[in-house]
Amino acid sequence: YEAGARFTYEVGPKLTLTGLVLNGWQNIRETNQAKALGTQLQWRPTAKLLFNSSTFYGNEQPPDSLVRRRYFHDFYVTYAATGRLNLALVFDVGKQQSQYRRGYDTWHAGSAFVKYQLNSLVSSTLRAEYYYAQRGVFITSITPTLTDADFYVGGPSLNFDYAPTSHVVFRIEGRYLRSQNPIFQHDFGPSRNYGNVTSSIALSF
Repeated sequence: YEAGARFTYEVGPKLTLTGLVLNGWQNIRETNQAKALGTQLQWRPTAKLLFNSSTFYGNEQPPDSLVRRRYFHDFYVTYAATGRLNLALVFDVGKQQSQYRRGYDTWHAGSAFVKYQLNSLVSSTLRAEYYYAQRGVFITSITPTLTDADFYVGGPSLNFDYAPTSHVVFRIEGRYLRSQNPIFQHDFGPSRNYGNVTSSIALSF
């Protein structure tokens, strides 16, 4: 989520550039009076293929804390293979200045999507993903210590979407994750495996 102002310039029918001035990292209201900057580049070489590159730069610390800059880049590619089949690849990487050492804490994530439209109302998406966070930054703490363990998980998911109208989507999704370390808590103790089934309703206006 981003709140702020943006300027968009269409270089041509295939290339669009955007600059942003933001309240911060997913902030509706300003938290420290330090504005963040963002950029977006979208290139559509064909009607079916889209490349996106987005960046974020800012300081997300409270006013009474030392400045620790955060950098983030989001890259994705989407491809409409057919009228029913859509593919996507996503890669994110971020760095934030560490509180307890010189240098940066790093996190990155990647995912691949295959979406198929079963009929006019129902679609299904298969996803494979991983997430890595150095010393658990953004997972266990925004300010991880030097002894915190790295966070590394990956796994598949499958969902079904039912859209009776263009403004309502019902979803049911099954997801499985496996961790490098036994971080998931179960009744029988910590485990490297985790799975769930969730449902949701999304409304748009």
